[in-house]
Amino acid sequence: MPPSSFSDSENLSAAVDGMLAATDQYAAAFFSGTLHVLRINDGTVIKTRPESGALPVCLDATGEMLFVGLGESVAKMTLPDLDPIGEEKAPITFDRLAVDAEKKLIASSQRAEVWEFTTAWTKLPLDAAGSSISLGLAGTFWMTIRDPEAGTSFTGQFDKSGELLRAYRNEFSPLRVCASAMVEEIAVLEKSGPTQRLRVLSLVEKGLDSSRDWTIAFEKTITDCRRFGIVNGRLQPDAGSAPQNDQVEIALATGGLTESSSDLALRVTADQLGLWLETASGLRLNFLASQHDVRRIVLLSGPGKGSLTVYAGDGAAVAEYTVQGLENIVQLDAGEVELP
Repeated sequence: MPPSSFSDSENLSAAVDGMLAATDQYAAAFFSGTLHVLRINDGTVIKTRPESGALPVCLDATGEMLFVGLGESVAKMTLPDLDPIGEEKAPITFDRLAVDAEKKLIASSQRAEVWEFTTAWTKLPLDAAGSSISLGLAGTFWMTIRDPEAGTSFTGQFDKSGELLRAYRNEFSPLRVCASAMVEEIAVLEKSGPTQRLRVLSLVEKGLDSSRDWTIAFEKTITDCRRFGIVNGRLQPDAGSAPQNDQVEIALATGGLTESSSDLALRVTADQLGLWLETASGLRLNFLASQHDVRRIVLLSGPGKGSLTVYAGDGAAVAEYTVQGLENIVQLDAGEVELP
């Protein structure tokens, strides 16, 4: 069966903090004190560069260039080689950066200022602190900011005069926005409690009055599932302290070594090859699946007689498997082997 939609929210931490940038060929990420460049089509790491000086606080990329926000300045490097090109002093301390060709925007998540660079730095007439910023269509830009009146965050499109052109709001709180400079389309990373959601939205005309509204082009929801388990008979992304089954008892078929019914304790274990069905004493009975890096296994008897449901999580997804025919297991005498 395919993995469920539960996922480990830590996998998105780099994206939330803005420490990830991508072009149509390369992705650049900063973690563990090192810049990494990956090929976008297969994820192969093709270049690394340990940072010993000022550490990046944000990244963006365009064409074959990577722009690294250092808090006080913006450094420019080639992609994929990470060769330094130059560094520009910024007018404020910033931690948000958006780049399109030679145009740059910087902002701060703490300081209500937005600055633009074309040939020189210019302060825009918008007093807002944003958790992210992105250049949009026709000279506009997008930010995820907090509405002081409503007390909630929203995603807004602004022009260079600081006027709010349109907003996107819902029950989730936005963390980051990435806008297209070619069409009215945005990607928004949002959060509500332990759940994160990525939405790609397009602005389309609806109705005869040519009004426009958001249409969801793509949506993916993930939930932190490091403590997934069964609660009241149902799979939950966080089972809390509810006890979970790591083995089950089945009734063996009669015959073989015994004509009377007896029980057998079964468990599922994982190694570098995948998942195995074993007895509680460690005797392997069958190979179940080639799922790797399994961190947590939860068992549930059923559905039906002689079947077992196995949930296996690797920190990125929870996969579900059904094992059937357990009622046909019989104890047999395989004979004796003399050892020298």
